[in-house]
Amino acid sequence: QGAIALTDKDNWCSPVNAYTTVGATGEQSSSCASSIKSDVWFKFQASTSFIDIEITNGSINSGYRVMKLMDGAGQEIGCMSSSTSKLVKEDLIIGDWYYMVVGSQIGSSYNGTFTLCINDIPSNDYKIGEIDLSNTINEDCATYTNVGATGSQSTSASGCSSMTHNDTWYKFQAKSEFMDFTLTTGSLKYAQVVLKDSQDNILMCNSGNSSTGIVFNYISENMVIGEWYYLIVGNSSSADQYEGTFEICMNDVPSNDYKQGAVEL
Repeated sequence: QGAIALTDKDNWCSPVNAYTTVGATGEQSSSCASSIKSDVWFKFQASTSFIDIEITNGSINSGYRVMKLMDGAGQEIGCMSSSTSKLVKEDLIIGDWYYMVVGSQIGSSYNGTFTLCINDIPSNDYKIGEIDLSNTINEDCATYTNVGATGSQSTSASGCSSMTHNDTWYKFQAKSEFMDFTLTTGSLKYAQVVLKDSQDNILMCNSGNSSTGIVFNYISENMVIGEWYYLIVGNSSSADQYEGTFEICMNDVPSNDYKQGAVEL
């Protein structure tokens, strides 16, 4: 009943070191630590299915800090220990209340202050925040970036590294059986480009190198009209210094270079 309600979840951060575990006495079990001692409680009502919660340490000991996220029934749905500072969920139920506790794995001597940030508007660093490219088809090419992206995806397919790091997500709905898709790297290096259908089948998977200006092209005459397709752009290397910009061009009107574009005589 004393949980602090977090009502602003749109890229909100508390004042620096606004919260503290000093003087707290509760204790919780968790999946990522043997226990959470000296815990303090927060709650929020889900406005979207996404939540990104981050803790920045003040005087609380980072080596022993723990945060647990629970649903309204008290069931743990996420846990973050000292090795990380962020907890992300993409499957919350809109309208439901969720509760989180922050504390220490050990005793009160490791208590201290912390800053809390919470955001429920996903970026395209996550699939749920993918950018819709449908309205850019047959329009001018557009420039995008994966700078600051954090996710990684398993991409075990021919032509690719086994993981796509620093990935960003995009989608488009096919309006024609034909698609000519081109991605040209700007400052992005060691690029990895993955195209999937709505059943998660990989249609294209290609990796680049340390050069810029690399062109990735995918042409198909067998797109399913009305189906959604998903594009992942990132790096084959996990090093963030290779993140950068790239340009996407899409065309679904075939020329007579293809059967579908045959000129009627």
